[in-house]
Amino acid sequence: MKMKIFIILSIFLYSCTKSISIADPNINYAPVVESVSMDTSFVLSETDTTFLEMNLFISDQNGFNDIQSVIYYVKREEFNLGIMEDGFCDYTIQNDDGYITTNQPFLFNTSCYGDFDLALGKVCEELTQEECEISDECLNVNSDQMLYYTFQSFKPSGYPHCGGFGTVKFQFQVTDSSGLKDLSEEIITEIHLP
Repeated sequence: MKMKIFIILSIFLYSCTKSISIADPNINYAPVVESVSMDTSFVLSETDTTFLEMNLFISDQNGFNDIQSVIYYVKREEFNLGIMEDGFCDYTIQNDDGYITTNQPFLFNTSCYGDFDLALGKVCEELTQEECEISDECLNVNSDQMLYYTFQSFKPSGYPHCGGFGTVKFQFQVTDSSGLKDLSEEIITEIHLP
């Protein structure tokens, strides 16, 4: 009999492995940048504008409506800025002293991520919740996280556009309605000529 009780008790204890967190609605919890997904190496096109996709996964125990703003910062190091001069691209090295705040382009909230849905002809981040659920190429964001995304455009490298290349550092910041903030780790992306 003792052995049966021991086995039942063991099964019960080992089956209770999920940790449950309960958020107190009277406490303001800081938002958390869970992860950032973006390429660390990016190649410019010689003739077309290219877009660097940035996905920022965040959580906030006070709920989705508690998020006030999501922004990102940019810092260029040993970055070659191009200008058109006498029919050629002339480059000068740009080193920013610190991070530059940017709100262009904006980071948009979505519940879907992935690459591209061929059947619908859209990138996953631009699908509605219903479209995402039926997509074979896209995934839904975890219910305890929020996804903010954007596509940073880069000019073509060829004349007359003279798109810049080099090292660009990014940091993302999320702020909630009570002013609490979280700042991501620094993400370094190398922009290359074709």
